[in-house]
Amino acid sequence: IQNHRELAKYIFPYLPDCQNALPKLSVSQSEKDALTKQFSPKLNEPFLLVCPGAFSSIREYPVTSLAKAILQVTEKQPTTVVIAGAKSDIRTTMPFGQALQHTAWLVNLSGQLNLAQHVALISLSHVVLSMESSHAHIAGALGVPAVVITGGGHYGFFAPWGESKTFRWLTHPLPCFGCHWSCIYDRPLCIQDIHPTQIAKNL
Repeated sequence: IQNHRELAKYIFPYLPDCQNALPKLSVSQSEKDALTKQFSPKLNEPFLLVCPGAFSSIREYPVTSLAKAILQVTEKQPTTVVIAGAKSDIRTTMPFGQALQHTAWLVNLSGQLNLAQHVALISLSHVVLSMESSHAHIAGALGVPAVVITGGGHYGFFAPWGESKTFRWLTHPLPCFGCHWSCIYDRPLCIQDIHPTQIAKNL
């Protein structure tokens, strides 16, 4: 993180605080209204957006454990849950949707949105639960609260970043961080050993 800050100071010497150089996005009200009208009026209410997919499966949290975390949250506070992701994320979005199919407040938009619509969806959400993927970085640029599950493969390169108290980065620290995803275990413990209760508590 410090290396990136030093680089930012070199590139943007006119900024007193390189934190101000973090990307920021905005979405017009008309774009939000169009999304709500096309897909679901529930998007007008506070909802939890879950994006369970990542660039590769090694970066993904087990969907059964993810569902347990969501159920802990909705049992305490009934909340609409929206699932989103690219068509390529079907390996996670489909079983995750099935695990929550009896949840009364479920809206599954996975594979249905283009990039602009996805950005609008994130801007509407009350909080985002995501792997360390584009969903998380878009949420950060929009200033939307998020809980992000990240592993040790590239820890410190792309995440965690930022000082916001509304952004939570969850990982299971291990001495092997910085492995570039050449995992020495039979599964990525840095991600999969995060307990569902910890996720629910942070949400």
